[in-house]
Amino acid sequence: MIYYDLTDLVNHSQYSNRVSGIQRVVLEIAKVLSKRDDVKFFMLNPAIDKWCTVDGIDFDSTEDLFQFKVLWEYSWIDTGPSKWPEFFRKYKIPAAHGFKKNRYRFTKTALHVPLLNNILYKVENNHLKKVVNRKSIKIENMPKIDKNDSIIICGGIWCFQDQYENFLEKNKDSNLIFYLHDIIPLVVPALVPVYLNNMFVPYVKSLYKYAKVIVTSAKNNLVDYENYIKQTYGYKKQILKAIGLPYGFDFSYEKEMISSFRPEAKELLHQKYCLCVGSIEPRKNHSGLLNTWYKYINSEKYQGEILVIAGGWGCEIDFVRNSLYGTGLFNGTVRVIERPSDCELAFLYDNCTFTVYPSHYEGWGLPIGESLSFCKPVIYFANSSLEEVSRGLGDVVTPGDYQGLFNAIDKLFHDKEYRLQKVKLISDNLNKLPTWENYGKVFYETIKETVSKS
Repeated sequence: MIYYDLTDLVNHSQYSNRVSGIQRVVLEIAKVLSKRDDVKFFMLNPAIDKWCTVDGIDFDSTEDLFQFKVLWEYSWIDTGPSKWPEFFRKYKIPAAHGFKKNRYRFTKTALHVPLLNNILYKVENNHLKKVVNRKSIKIENMPKIDKNDSIIICGGIWCFQDQYENFLEKNKDSNLIFYLHDIIPLVVPALVPVYLNNMFVPYVKSLYKYAKVIVTSAKNNLVDYENYIKQTYGYKKQILKAIGLPYGFDFSYEKEMISSFRPEAKELLHQKYCLCVGSIEPRKNHSGLLNTWYKYINSEKYQGEILVIAGGWGCEIDFVRNSLYGTGLFNGTVRVIERPSDCELAFLYDNCTFTVYPSHYEGWGLPIGESLSFCKPVIYFANSSLEEVSRGLGDVVTPGDYQGLFNAIDKLFHDKEYRLQKVKLISDNLNKLPTWENYGKVFYETIKETVSKS
């Protein structure tokens, strides 16, 4: 039996209704594995340190993550009245707002009265059971794992490191398989917050200690991992596989939907613009892009084009924020589309002239693959995994060569013949790029083959 971990996806759904990056990989692989009879899904409820199997999730209906968000709540069923105050403190109150938050605080106080505690527990417990039965979701305690079983952990475990450490130690004789997205905090610590570095040290130690098989996207990730392990712990034989990532973007939009998009997005329908997709953080190098853009809009090359930045605000980005809003978005030549919906993002890709991705370091680089899937030329720096992702179809710039970045932007905006050649090159190779569905199958077959050989 193969057990596939959903914890990272459930945790992510508490804060966001959309997936990208790591959670996108976790979800898309889960969709394919859900059609296999030899796969069971499981999760950790960290509030009560309870491992559960989960059955009945509708993976064909995952436009939003609500059905994952409520799984922690459902797993509280039959935990007993004594744990009920803990349930409200760790789950209900943080997720509530306004009047509901005050009502839950009152309930939490009432739960210290034994009689009220028992009554409220029975009411909520019966309610949860009815909801779970209606949705045909089945949650059970994690069974004992056989040594011939496989456990696949695709998400990040660093948020619940202690619970995972105990779980992995308990099941160390089974086939423990990890999906390694990257170890960027350990390779280029200056580009990420310090807390991430502190979280990744025990995470990578767990991979070194327990993983029988490590699967990742880019070959560069394996190089980073092996180098770090050798320098830190010494050599250990592990099965390492790099299988790439898909290039598709599963969401689209209809023309009728454009009117419902936010104003700063739908006005771009009549603009000539380049697009930069990704969270706004130091590693993504928005500061280098904006410095180049400032030089571009003040040159003779500039002809009224727009730079569109699409993504959420991350940590340590005061310089970028101040540069943007202290200059009136560079005199109106920059648009920031914060956390675009999937349909808005499809619209932005579809209508841009090209994309630019000047990241300092990546574990893969999904926006490059997404850009290519829309037949859009993409400019990127030749570092980490980015050349592997582009497959020779993008416009490569030497890292740190901002004059080269300037020239590439100018060329794709103004050399129409060259731009159309790039579009044709991408189009001619589009059917060679793997899809998410094919990727899930490759992942499954890789796991089965690797485990059987080992």
